Amino acid sequence: MRATSDQVQLRQLFSSTAIDALGVGFVVPSTSFRREHIALLESAFAEDLVSSCWEELDQFIEGIMSLH
Repeated sequence: MRATSDQVQLRQLFSSTAIDALGVGFVVPSTSFRREHIALLESAFAEDLVSSCWEELDQFIEGIMSLH
């Protein structure tokens, strides 16, 4: 997304990922999507990824802590 050269391309690219974006709680319509929204969209995807594997992350941290 960051490499798109104009607003039309950016909106088209976002439209192709809109279902995934809605799935992680990002509710900006594709017609309103701007370059400034990219960081927010990336944050929403990252937060969803982390929250979906929270138990595994906790287990990893406990394993690391047990080594000390």
